[in-house]
Amino acid sequence: MTNETLLEDLENAARIAREGSDMPLCGGPIGLLWGVLITVTMGVHYLIAEQIIGLPYTALPFLWIAFG
Repeated sequence: MTNETLLEDLENAARIAREGSDMPLCGGPIGLLWGVLITVTMGVHYLIAEQIIGLPYTALPFLWIAFG
């Protein structure tokens, strides 16, 4: 590799970092979706485990399968 190639790669990496265009999905609508889904699932798990709602304990695997 030449210095010119290294400088081009460095400039390209800096451009991508500034734009954030190739950033993986972390947050936004996908993060909100999974955050709400896990909160609801854990809440229902608690309600079943404490027998606050009338579902038997055997409903827990189905709850987590539905989450998956």
